[in-house]
Amino acid sequence: MRRPSEHTKLGKVLRAMYRAGPMTAGEIRSKAGLPSDTAVTARIRELRNECGCDIPRAEPIKQLDGSTIYKYELKRVPLLIRLELERERRKSCAHGVAA
Repeated sequence: MRRPSEHTKLGKVLRAMYRAGPMTAGEIRSKAGLPSDTAVTARIRELRNECGCDIPRAEPIKQLDGSTIYKYELKRVPLLIRLELERERRKSCAHGVAA
């Protein structure tokens, strides 16, 4: 499978989570520029089911005030998608250096 385009919601969530470590849906939403946390969780399901990404169930983390937050982490990306993301990253870094 080819990597999702950077202009789609799915592509924005993938790029927000790639090499970022554990994040809440709200943190992913902010980084990806999406309108709601439900848009993020729907894209996470798509990444799992349609793209073959390894994203375990959200990890519950108890807060001092008794509330619970949930963190998602992209553990593994299929090789072809990872290679394309790395190529994209190198290309954007090369353009950034030239500017």
